Amino acid sequence: MALTAQQVQEILADEFLNPNTPEGLLYRVFFQIATNFACRGGEHYSLCVDQFHSLPNGSLIFRRYHSKNNQYGIEGGSAQDIHLPSISEAITDINKYLSKRPSGAPKNFYLQVNPLWRESGVWYKKHIVEGNFMKDIGKSVKVDPPPGILTNHSGRKTVAQILQDTDVPEDAIMGVTGHKSVQGIRAYKEVNEKQHLASMNTLIHAIEPSKSLILGDSTNTNTIDTPVEFFSDDTIQKKVPIFNNCHFNNVTFKL
Repeated sequence: MALTAQQVQEILADEFLNPNTPEGLLYRVFFQIATNFACRGGEHYSLCVDQFHSLPNGSLIFRRYHSKNNQYGIEGGSAQDIHLPSISEAITDINKYLSKRPSGAPKNFYLQVNPLWRESGVWYKKHIVEGNFMKDIGKSVKVDPPPGILTNHSGRKTVAQILQDTDVPEDAIMGVTGHKSVQGIRAYKEVNEKQHLASMNTLIHAIEPSKSLILGDSTNTNTIDTPVEFFSDDTIQKKVPIFNNCHFNNVTFKL
């Protein structure tokens, strides 16, 4: 499932992702990478430290090699670069995590937490770690409403959904997610609340043309392609009795 932008903010604010502990920082960095770079589920397991490049202006380049839709890899000389602006809080988290990795650690990005980190000052072991981090996050954070069942692939869905909801062009979304076709992007698309309200008002107006806007949204913004026209009572030229042309047999009305 995909998270909303509000849920992403609440999860980052949760104590479970506290960057001042090695476990909290590990989960936090995973979540930042998932929701900033639209990593696929299995892509997290092949992530390496040399895919992150800091620039002099404080921004960060993430170089994607192993995405399903970008399989040429380092050997093929092809990669997708995603530029994270310097204003992003994710850069601070990623740089802190990189600074806490012990020297001589493998190039694999995610390392096991050192249980003796307080005594030794060494936050992580030189051993890689794999797991459904997103599922752990979904079960542990206090978000209202609860995010439901999350997987490592949820970050990719979240990025596509949030960018679609904010009307980012599909080709620009492809530049972040790594999809090679708009069909791949549209597979993630869900109807947001405004689109849902506009659709329902269009339906109600079609079957009950005397009705004006009645569903929750106080604005008349139409977020779907179908034009919607609303009528108030003052604009209705002819009022038809409710029982016009109706015939009843053996019916009793109680008023």
